Amino acid sequence: MTSSEFNQECVKTLRRLRFEERVAVVGSGLSYHLVKDINELIDGMKRPCRVDKIDGEPNYSFFDRAYNNSPDEYYRVIKEAFGNTPPWDARVYWHLTKMRFKSFVTINYDDQLPGAFHKTRRQPSDFLFKVYPEQRIYLPPDLFGEKQHLVAVHGYKNRDNPNWHKMLILRGEDYRNHYSLKNGSQPPFLYLWWYWLLTTQPCVFIGTSLDEFGLAIVIRKIIESGNQSINGLHIHLKPTEAKAPDYTETCQKSLGVIEPVLYDKIDEDHKGLRIVLSQFSGEPEDGPAPLPEEKDFDIEDSLNFLKSYGGKSSLK
Repeated sequence: MTSSEFNQECVKTLRRLRFEERVAVVGSGLSYHLVKDINELIDGMKRPCRVDKIDGEPNYSFFDRAYNNSPDEYYRVIKEAFGNTPPWDARVYWHLTKMRFKSFVTINYDDQLPGAFHKTRRQPSDFLFKVYPEQRIYLPPDLFGEKQHLVAVHGYKNRDNPNWHKMLILRGEDYRNHYSLKNGSQPPFLYLWWYWLLTTQPCVFIGTSLDEFGLAIVIRKIIESGNQSINGLHIHLKPTEAKAPDYTETCQKSLGVIEPVLYDKIDEDHKGLRIVLSQFSGEPEDGPAPLPEEKDFDIEDSLNFLKSYGGKSSLK
């Protein structure tokens, strides 16, 4: 098959799903060029925190050591890394938030998905967005209400909270506090929250590896418990990982229980995924290009952005 045929097969598979019955769980893999990825964050932290990355070391362990060496520099680097991203990723996130998912969960720290979520609502949507651990968040059944909701479960770049950068779940200690089971004590809230979601509500994982530490902890515990409800419940929409894609490629289930649905992303801006999702979002596959990161946004920029979707305005 060609790349185009491969992605059309992906579309056919997705058409058999009922997105309106699924929660989209979105990771940071879709924020290419707009937000520092984890490797860039690590590189930016080495010198100020006086720490090097050890070969094979888990990222969360590196962040533990960086914090222990210099908490102030650790937080400063995080704030700079995620605090000045452009307001929109005008591509993949726009498609996602225009689709009829039941609700959205993000493990991102940046405001790309929340920004697209707010701008694709017809009415004010602040009350539909909750952030853990800053707020009491919706329980999994709440995500299946009449309106789409969005939950950021690992913290979020919240301009209204001056300490947002100190509340992100990133270090090993953060994961232990929010996910780890301790002998004789009640499991942490976030562990229970994910356990509830993953055993009751069908999800589509997009832009994330299921080796993400928190998710992996919970999924492996569900499997170890013998709970069969997770089998066949979720799908993982993921790019083909071969350097030269094999368009007949099949893929083992993620963590042994979650069905992969493969697409060829074509380029690092996930053009292939936009082509696939455009079949469900009703939006042009390319959409507007993101505005330059260093540029200040003004009303004219905003209007041009909206007009690029075919919108009209009487404002000049």
